[in-house]
Amino acid sequence: LNDFNLLLRNKQNHGICFKSRQQRQLSNCHPKLYSIIEDNDVNYYNEEEEISYYNYDKSYTVTLKAIAASGILHDNNDERNAIEESIYSACQKLTEQGILTTSSVDGMDHITADTVTYIPPVASKSVPGCTGRVLLLQATIITSQNNNDTVAISEEEFITNELKIAIAQELDDMLFQQQRIIQPILVSITTDTTIPITKHDVTSTIKLEDANEVMLESYLEFIVTHEVEQYDMVVPILTDDDEHVYQEEQEEEKICIPSLQVEVDGATIVMTTTTTATAIEQHQNEQEGVWDTSSVLVFDDLVSDDLRQRLLNVVLGKDDDNNNDNDWDDIQNGPDPTRWQKGGLMDLPTLEHLEEEEDVEAPGNSGGGVGLSDEAIHDLCFQHHDAIQEFETQILSNIFPSNDNNPNYKICRLPPNVVLGETVSPLTANAPIAGDVYSYHIDADPNMTPPSPWTDIYGRYMNRSRGKPRFMSCLVYLNDEWKYDEWGGPTRFLDVATDTYYDVEPKPGRVVIMDQDITHSVVAPKEEGSVGKRPRYSLVWKLILHPVREGQDMTFRRFHEMNIWPKPILWGSAQRGNEDEHESQTDL
Repeated sequence: LNDFNLLLRNKQNHGICFKSRQQRQLSNCHPKLYSIIEDNDVNYYNEEEEISYYNYDKSYTVTLKAIAASGILHDNNDERNAIEESIYSACQKLTEQGILTTSSVDGMDHITADTVTYIPPVASKSVPGCTGRVLLLQATIITSQNNNDTVAISEEEFITNELKIAIAQELDDMLFQQQRIIQPILVSITTDTTIPITKHDVTSTIKLEDANEVMLESYLEFIVTHEVEQYDMVVPILTDDDEHVYQEEQEEEKICIPSLQVEVDGATIVMTTTTTATAIEQHQNEQEGVWDTSSVLVFDDLVSDDLRQRLLNVVLGKDDDNNNDNDWDDIQNGPDPTRWQKGGLMDLPTLEHLEEEEDVEAPGNSGGGVGLSDEAIHDLCFQHHDAIQEFETQILSNIFPSNDNNPNYKICRLPPNVVLGETVSPLTANAPIAGDVYSYHIDADPNMTPPSPWTDIYGRYMNRSRGKPRFMSCLVYLNDEWKYDEWGGPTRFLDVATDTYYDVEPKPGRVVIMDQDITHSVVAPKEEGSVGKRPRYSLVWKLILHPVREGQDMTFRRFHEMNIWPKPILWGSAQRGNEDEHESQTDL
């Protein structure tokens, strides 16, 4: 986890990442930073053109001063001491690495209300669900050789960036390993002596030492919003322009009704009832036992046969006329090896699962199912495809009922690299064939996110927590024909507490939306029968449903209470929360 933490933070802060759909480049500061070039919308280092942002002939001294802290208790001695130790340790390590000659921390020996402005957690209107825990540090950087030397902006950026990464890593250790910090903290380091303030739509500046609590709170809110924008954490699939065009084409609002909703994994869990750390500031982290279940939603008749075929063409690398560079017969030969690869689908089987199977040999290191190649994943995620845009703007963005024509959620793709690292892409595709073996797995869980910019903003929390982003996946079955009784190949959802499963049939064009923390598995087609090597194709979106207001109920309960959706099937342990009211347990 520590190695992954270091890799993730360095890659995101040093710019090794795919561009977003907004074509945004991350800021880059590194002593041996290679220039960024554009190649098929991917940022790469160009080793031919080395650009140095760091002067090795100089020595640097940094003085850090704590300015403000939001959502951090000034009288919580253990957490405060952990923060102090993290800052000191980070400075010491940078000194040992030779990046800094000396460093000092002004006013940090005893972080008290006399030296640091403590304010409640910042609640950003544009970022509902953020923890609001921010630590603002001011850095004064001088050269040790000559105090009159000017420190270039590029040098300041490099040093403050290295400081931010180092402090964040130390805080991660305090949080995830030593558990001396209750939630992640977003660290911001400025070399400015002033901050911007806006009054009556007029922006001016004020010295940091003269800023009052209201001004600092506004500035910390800006820091949170800027961090979210920098990493494209909230990019709705339906833009304002898309929404305007789509509304003009629709005479009336379309309501999507699920053919089936299944609830599994019922349990009483402890959830924080506040979306920010306000309760922590009041010394009462208000928690309560909440009955929670995970959802599987099934929608039929949303995807036309034409759109389904065009989505399949995208997955197969064909154009809308069903053409590509070869005439590969996947029914006889399985998935095209020029686009698909064994082990590309990272649902690797476990030994325990294989021991329960008869006549199955454990796969080697390349085990798992057939998944898209890296090039195909990049094409799927970062190139424009009309079929994907049509599905996102006309179906996916409209799949949840609105509130008086106002969306209940901001539906976004999983931000690449920012939440779970570079191995988890926002879109992928599956092509299981007879003979494949898969294990149960979950797609993601916001209560288990690794140290990352995302976790610094939103913290760790139970999926479906009130007012917090909800992690969900969406899959579309793409085959033009699928004889389920003969060929099998369902998506299987496991209720862990009762060790029972629920199978969803892969009907052509069917849409399935599920919580990412549901334990589930791809089930390979049956080896007997006429399926041969025919793949069962599906296209998968990794999504995050962002709340549009603080404290929003992120469950689908109100859709049932308003009689918009039919009552769900309560499967396995989900029945325990409502013993008297549940539908019959039948597969669809």
